Amino acid sequence: MLKGLKKAFKERFCSQVYISFNVDHNLLSAQILRIKNHRIKEKFFKTFETKVETKNGEVPIQALKIARTYSQKYPYTYFSAMSKAKEVLCEKQAFEQIKRENQDYRACEVNQKYCVYVESKDFLKDFKRFKIQDVDFLFSPFSLIYDFVRDNLEEKPLLYLLLERSRFYFLIADKKEIFLAKSVFLEEQPEEFIESKEEDSMEMDNEAVNLFLSEIQEDIDSLEEAIGLDSSKDNSEKNEDAYSLIEGMTNIPLIAGVLQEGLRSVYHSRDMDFVEKVVVLDSCQIHQKALMHLQETLMIEVDRIDFSLVERLNILACMENEKYAF
Repeated sequence: MLKGLKKAFKERFCSQVYISFNVDHNLLSAQILRIKNHRIKEKFFKTFETKVETKNGEVPIQALKIARTYSQKYPYTYFSAMSKAKEVLCEKQAFEQIKRENQDYRACEVNQKYCVYVESKDFLKDFKRFKIQDVDFLFSPFSLIYDFVRDNLEEKPLLYLLLERSRFYFLIADKKEIFLAKSVFLEEQPEEFIESKEEDSMEMDNEAVNLFLSEIQEDIDSLEEAIGLDSSKDNSEKNEDAYSLIEGMTNIPLIAGVLQEGLRSVYHSRDMDFVEKVVVLDSCQIHQKALMHLQETLMIEVDRIDFSLVERLNILACMENEKYAF
């Protein structure tokens, strides 16, 4: 009874503020959401340029000022972020055995059956990224993917691909169950996350990239061809589109190669139909031509959906706070 009264008082008379952060490439994105009496009082999105990926917890001073202003004014302010550690997917029951053998792991829930685990030092590093306070809610990228698509999971196999500029994450599901999840770094890889590779495989990767780039060189050299002729666009918009195309094209061989390897792994270990569709959750506005090349390379249908990481973080944070408040 007392718990219910406290919860009702808090929701009606106190503002609850949710601030989500995500760092990708040289940008820090943030969404601020303030709710009072079940109504949205404020909601806005901001991006801040940063050349450092929050090393040692450093974030742009403007972002710190906003976060501190809200946390000082509103006692019920919650910070959320997405884990940047390299995670391993497993069933929760299997993790219990892993935990008994090695205590140096922490788990993030994906759904009732699955979780991902990371080393404790990497888990704590994510919590301490910001010089504001500890993050109240730290979510796995696979939690965000699953929560976004769970109502649309199908009986047939699907591959969900979450794209950032500096990383990508994919999840393969069949008969509404998860069978593989993997995160891949495209740039600025922390040393402890860099996997050693044989020299010959690196040479093969470089050759594949160079071959691919040579095939699209005409698009890159010709700005008009790369972005399509559109006299209504000014030069800055054209340049932005061109950079988006070039960046997307450069990453296509790596993304396609990792996805193909993941699919082969699942086909080898499970009796399942072939994946017929890739659903791209696009948080970085990849160019349409890059998506077309991905589809042609994989020979699988590719659908694209706009995806805001910071918005999804705040949605999950609201759900978690509602679950555990008081």
